[in-house]
Amino acid sequence: MLLPLGAQAKNVEVAKEKISGVEWQVMIKNVERGPAATLILRKNGKNQCKENAVAYAKFNTCATAKAGTTYANQALKAIKKAIPGL
Repeated sequence: MLLPLGAQAKNVEVAKEKISGVEWQVMIKNVERGPAATLILRKNGKNQCKENAVAYAKFNTCATAKAGTTYANQALKAIKKAIPGL
């Protein structure tokens, strides 16, 4: 889906948690594009994982390795709520 000329892409923070002094965030870039959106995991503001939403299983594997199972599961629930149909 193409955005109309002058339209702004939406970047949405869907999860944020501080674990042992480390701030983890899950962002969805271009959320209005649904399955074509980009999922981003950030650790203290720096990207750790970045995948297309249709590859959310690959993103979840990366998030689990970086932030742990509990946070990755919370993030996946938030992503599925933000992008219905994943």
